[in-house]
Amino acid sequence: MNTKQNDDYENRDASSGIRDGFPYSAGRHEEHGPSWEEFAAGQSGANESGATRARFSEEQADRESQPSDNGFTKASAPKRPTLRDWRKASRPQFYIATLIPLILGFTLAGKDTDVWRIPTFILILFVCFLIHLATNLANDVFDLYAGVDTKETIGGSSGLKEGRLTIKHYRIALIGLYGLAIVLTPFIIIPSGQPVLWLFGVFAFLSSFFYTAPPIRYGYRTLGEVMVFLNMGVIMVCGSYMALARTFQLYTVAFGVVIGLMTAGILYFQSLPEIQTDGKAGKKTLAVALGMDRAFFLFQIWWPIVCLLALMLWLTGKAAWPALLSLGAAPFYLLANRALRETTEHTLLALDNKGFLVRRIYLVIGIALILGVIFQ
Repeated sequence: MNTKQNDDYENRDASSGIRDGFPYSAGRHEEHGPSWEEFAAGQSGANESGATRARFSEEQADRESQPSDNGFTKASAPKRPTLRDWRKASRPQFYIATLIPLILGFTLAGKDTDVWRIPTFILILFVCFLIHLATNLANDVFDLYAGVDTKETIGGSSGLKEGRLTIKHYRIALIGLYGLAIVLTPFIIIPSGQPVLWLFGVFAFLSSFFYTAPPIRYGYRTLGEVMVFLNMGVIMVCGSYMALARTFQLYTVAFGVVIGLMTAGILYFQSLPEIQTDGKAGKKTLAVALGMDRAFFLFQIWWPIVCLLALMLWLTGKAAWPALLSLGAAPFYLLANRALRETTEHTLLALDNKGFLVRRIYLVIGIALILGVIFQ
């Protein structure tokens, strides 16, 4: 990781300058980026002064003559993004957070009704992955505009920060992803006969985009974990169940709560290495609000509570004995906990390398619950 401060960033004046190849103004940064109208029109720098635009041209030309992190100059970078660039931007390592709750909802519905609507399930998977990918891309764009993601931070897509992907690429991708999801969603909801799914759908679309997009930006207001808990836990499990079973059962909420807490736990751990950088950029995550010591303590009790709730599903007869396999996540939890104990304020960013441990905790418990339903 490049830890050297970029000269353009370091030497900018109080009112304007350049950040990661974008026109920057102090007033805009305080409001955490451009309006959606500016982004949609591709005119994020249209309101800058002529002096700022001239400064942008000169400094960008200088930047393009410097080697980038991948060994190429900006001018020699490929004009078209590669599949690898898009793959990194999509963050496939987090797709389990969409896959597990939907498989769980599918399994619950199939066991309850003895009807396995596989084509509908595949359509649900496809639409949810479209929204998941769109959420990641929108998050990259608006975090970059807000100054949260820079070359010195670990967040966001390196392709966008280093110029291999552009705002135009992202804009086209977002329109395509959200547009296709909107077109396909009625084919899931209408056959189900469950009107509440329309509310779930609208809520999911809006919360996907406004995670970091203005004016709501709930991810900047300590609400990221809450919204992920709802969307990728309760709504995904219960919503997929309702779409496939064509009815609602209250007990499915219990599974949604466990899955939601796990997904929120992934997001929460990802925010821990960025406590300092997010705080400086004005992004008030739950971890930033708590401070390092209390944030670490919350993680230490988070996953034992999740595991206890998973075991309660077995004790109450909602899941069979395989739910006990949730205890198999203990080694990964202990390793993650040890990493936290060894982390100081000066080594926070290195904690990002331990995120895979939390995803493995999620995977083990998620598979245990799915098997618990199958053998119920």
